Amino acid sequence: MILRSRDGFLQFFGMNDKFVAETRVNLPDGDFRTYSIINKERKQAMDKITVHTMLDKSEVPACEVISLEMLRAAVRAYYSNGHYESFLEQIPHMDTTEQTKRYMGLIK
Repeated sequence: MILRSRDGFLQFFGMNDKFVAETRVNLPDGDFRTYSIINKERKQAMDKITVHTMLDKSEVPACEVISLEMLRAAVRAYYSNGHYESFLEQIPHMDTTEQTKRYMGLIK
């Protein structure tokens, strides 16, 4: 699911109590930043966990798998803050801008 705001979006997928969520912030100069919401207790964990949806399954780093409770907190924080900096102060995250841009072919 993708939740849009005027300067970007928050997207997430998963089922039961395993979700993956990330946010993209569109900057005024046309650039963007991306951040993955993380499980702060597993911040250093890079082992892979399978996350299921109704249509598919994905293998993701354990630190990026969050609970439904954390997802709800992220959605509330996303819509209750006017600026992404305020949102990021409240939610554990890691900057994934470089990885995203590499995946999109924007940088090598």
